[in-house]
Amino acid sequence: MKKQLYITSFLTACLCSACQHNEISLYSDSEYPIVFMSEVDVETNTRSNFISQFPEGAQVGMYMFCLAENRQGGTTPWNGKKMNCLPDKDFENKALTYNNGVWSYDNLQYWYEQADYLYSFFAYYPYTANAATNQNAGIRVIANTQGNYVGDPTLSYTMPFSGGSVDGTRLEASQVQDVVYGTNIDRINNGTPVEIHFSHLLSGLEFRVDNYNETSSVTITSLKLKGTFYRTVTTRLSELIKGSEAYSGYFSLISGTPQVFTPNSTQQQVMQDGGENPAELLLICDIASNSINPVGAVCQIDITYKVGEGSDMTATMTVPTDEMSFQPGVKNIISLQFLGSQFMLDFRTGDHWTLGGDDDIIFQ
Repeated sequence: MKKQLYITSFLTACLCSACQHNEISLYSDSEYPIVFMSEVDVETNTRSNFISQFPEGAQVGMYMFCLAENRQGGTTPWNGKKMNCLPDKDFENKALTYNNGVWSYDNLQYWYEQADYLYSFFAYYPYTANAATNQNAGIRVIANTQGNYVGDPTLSYTMPFSGGSVDGTRLEASQVQDVVYGTNIDRINNGTPVEIHFSHLLSGLEFRVDNYNETSSVTITSLKLKGTFYRTVTTRLSELIKGSEAYSGYFSLISGTPQVFTPNSTQQQVMQDGGENPAELLLICDIASNSINPVGAVCQIDITYKVGEGSDMTATMTVPTDEMSFQPGVKNIISLQFLGSQFMLDFRTGDHWTLGGDDDIIFQ
């Protein structure tokens, strides 16, 4: 069922005159500030790193574009002015903070008085204070800054891994951020809510078990996904996402506490080391290049298991990622299938996860 979360913006009359907060009378502000608040309860998602709800204290970075550098072009559509349109100086990577149902920010901003001006908004989560200047930041936003390029803002995320050995470098899935972003292009201030529909930047991967044995349980003592994967992902407002660079290593899904899967049962979820969190991974998928290796050059499953009271068995199996449909905000499912002592892999596309998947996250 498709759900919607509404984050509502209302325009409140200002007690002071518009001229008190504007330097150029030709482009005077209206008397109405942009204020954000929430109509829904937002709780921290504790099940995994997959963001399904904004947690308390969450911060969103927001950019607003309206006038070109020459202070003209207020009524020009984005495609016609973006080559000369810098972010509004007072709404460039503005941090909006969620607390007690309200999205708030410092230095309250106002719409321009001209009713036919066209605004374009770009937002991302989680907020990074130095997103535009720090080359080492995990999340980077290049928003029409001189010396880089002029045009649509670019959002970039770099995985917290570098180099590494496929077999010898352990990768911690908990370090990966579920980055989301959203836009609203050519929006006028017509007294109705400003909608920002968020989308996920990364693709998901989860693991399940099908034990087709009628009487014997399956015990998995070790499960790894290893390979070489994309390290950096970038997107502009009007482009598909693109993966680049690479890192190598393995994600350990089961290593400490063996997991037992009952016989002849419905599909069972693999949990991260037997805990309460599902064994889920976030990966970069390159959908811009239509690559035959959508998440990286190498991807394999290493597993140690036993059926019933039998001896431990090990297997390494290549994951044919070219047969899987990786998309941002969509979980692919790797099914570990057991029949007798045989181990097989099966793949299918799972569901969207919330916050830009099945849900529309809307600033209003």
